[in-house]
Amino acid sequence: MRRQLEENVVYSDRYDRRTFASIKGRAVKLQGLEEKGLAKLPTYAPLLMDLYSILYKADPEIKPKERVRASERVNRSLVEKVMDTKQYPELRGYTYLDEFASSMAVLTLGEAVLELIPEPVKQKLQQMKQQEQGELQDMVDQAQEAQQAADQAGDEAMQAAMAAAQAEADGNPNADDLQQQANEAKDKAQQMSNQAGQAWMTFEQAQQKLAEQADQLEQKLEAQMGEKMRQAIRKAMKESRDEAEEHSETLQAWGTEPGEIQKLSYEEKLALVEKLKRSDKLRKVAKILGRFRRMAVAKQKEKIASRTGVVTNVKRGNDLRRLVPAERAMLGHPAMRMDFIRRFVSKQLFVFETEEKQALGQGPVIVCIDNSGSITDQQEIWEKGLALGLYQCADYQNRHFIFIQYGGSSDPLAVVEIKKSEASYRKLIEVAEYFLGGGTDFEKPLKKAREYIEKGLKADIVFITDGHCAVSSDFLLDFNTARKKVPFNVYSVLLNLGGQTSSATLEQFSDDIFKISELTVEQAGEVFSVV
Repeated sequence: MRRQLEENVVYSDRYDRRTFASIKGRAVKLQGLEEKGLAKLPTYAPLLMDLYSILYKADPEIKPKERVRASERVNRSLVEKVMDTKQYPELRGYTYLDEFASSMAVLTLGEAVLELIPEPVKQKLQQMKQQEQGELQDMVDQAQEAQQAADQAGDEAMQAAMAAAQAEADGNPNADDLQQQANEAKDKAQQMSNQAGQAWMTFEQAQQKLAEQADQLEQKLEAQMGEKMRQAIRKAMKESRDEAEEHSETLQAWGTEPGEIQKLSYEEKLALVEKLKRSDKLRKVAKILGRFRRMAVAKQKEKIASRTGVVTNVKRGNDLRRLVPAERAMLGHPAMRMDFIRRFVSKQLFVFETEEKQALGQGPVIVCIDNSGSITDQQEIWEKGLALGLYQCADYQNRHFIFIQYGGSSDPLAVVEIKKSEASYRKLIEVAEYFLGGGTDFEKPLKKAREYIEKGLKADIVFITDGHCAVSSDFLLDFNTARKKVPFNVYSVLLNLGGQTSSATLEQFSDDIFKISELTVEQAGEVFSVV
């Protein structure tokens, strides 16, 4: 069977094609783009597959031009131009073996390359495609039929020859007749083989003629629009890379555990990206969230590193970090080194015994977020970043976490609870999206916070506000009395950008007050340090 030319210009296997077909089946926008493209360019469907392949596959490789159908050779030129850009390896950093990122990039690139091809070229490609699907396909069908007939005749000739040879060996009186039949069958098989060969030659000549036309078309397109196409492709690649970077950072910003977002289905990722695209607030929170969360983790690691412990005794052991000075001196003395090694192996070195500082009790972390109407957009983004960063601190310590968003006394509280080791990006987005724009009442959220404090476990309440609000003496008496029974810390964060807001009320129930004069990640880091 002769090799026919192929429509895809990038090497792919059945699994690759099935995967991309599955993605198209779930991605309405990709379906719409393909439908729109096919109405303008008959080779658009395989082009989308090729773009996906060069973005997704581990080691994409373009086929030699001689293996590609004439109508698809412009596709090959486009794919080569995409791979030749400096943005291509940068984009691949996001799309490599990532079905979702690759398909999203195909949307942007596919839209761009569709507009690059001039209308006369599209019309010529349409004619080539019709010729391939009509005249050339008829030639292929005829050649295949002739080949099948020739193969069958060849089998029959072989069987006749074997029968004649056996008859002659057996002394069969009909041996001469059988040999005559075998010779006739052989001649017939040869004739049919020649016919099949001629049919294939006719097809290949027509195919070659069409390929020459495609080469001329490609050369003309390059001469007229080559540089313009490269510029447009570079622009589209930059847009695709920027979008891929934004999608990656935005999606990962909302993951509550390593790899959580990667575990989402294609549909869930797509829905999340669309949701984030529609919300300017979520995009802004996501933009700062990564820095806030990194700062939160860094502060938690600093706290762990600072727990050096208190020396209480000297004992035998082999912990090199706790060697007494005399043992360290022996390690540096050549004559004593072997004795040191012997006692190290037998755990007979003198080392300090320490008593580790006890960490705070692992009760819940509760953050109260001001949703009053005086909170500006900038303040809201920062306080949401702070709150989500505090969640990162609690998650690092495997602690229960509660978000309480509050307004005035008649406004409802928006409470979102995340239990230990519970991963839920949806809850974080729910917190970031919500804003009340109401009044200001301190008592209501603080009373609610007390409901989550477990007896015997030291809890932390972080109370965020931009203003002053009086609290009753009865509330203060009850609140501060409760702290003696079940200890908990209250850290207030006062968004005091103008420097005029009083902290008098906060001082009545807070262990510490952080006055925020600039909405920076560094000032948030001071709060992360105490939780």
